[in-house]
Amino acid sequence: MIARLLTAAALLAVLPTAAQAAVCATPEQVKNIRGYYEKLRPGVPLPVPSRYFNVPESVIPSALPTDQAVGTAVMPEIADQVWKSIDAWGPRTQVSLVFAPNSKNSFAIPSLVPITQNDSSDGYLDVYADDGKGIHSHIQIADVAHIYAHDIPNGDNKNRTRGVSFYGQTGDLIMGVYASIKADPFDPKAVEGFGRTWNLLKAMKRPC
Repeated sequence: MIARLLTAAALLAVLPTAAQAAVCATPEQVKNIRGYYEKLRPGVPLPVPSRYFNVPESVIPSALPTDQAVGTAVMPEIADQVWKSIDAWGPRTQVSLVFAPNSKNSFAIPSLVPITQNDSSDGYLDVYADDGKGIHSHIQIADVAHIYAHDIPNGDNKNRTRGVSFYGQTGDLIMGVYASIKADPFDPKAVEGFGRTWNLLKAMKRPC
């Protein structure tokens, strides 16, 4: 199954060349974004530097080194597979859900892991938290272009910001599921699960 998905990912032409370039960091952006994380604001969630540099959110993980971000272009089977790996973090596991409406505002919302409710044959990835009592999300799979996992040092040689983010065709953030943010308290089960999702995405072809 994984081999078929990886083959499909390698063959997928996700976007026209000009549009693809717009959601992948240029060499100058790579330098500036890495410098921002190293010297200015280590460990902040990814929407923060996207606002600072006024770039689409997916540019940020595309600029990070491979030990801090892994990801892939997406087709429906891969989106399902990645979210099922997030399901496996556990339905009672605490995470933070990160949103950035209009790329200008950002929110980190405490939540239990949103769990897939059914298959995506209707074109939607339906994920509900807390047995349906928490957040309800309906993600149009056709609009998911890239998925990245990111594991960024906080600058204190101790804590890290770890998350999995889903991006649209123009590089906009759809949703980020964060296992830990800077020095905030976190659920160890989320970090353990994140490690498995990281390895899943690491085995796929990076989109940029």
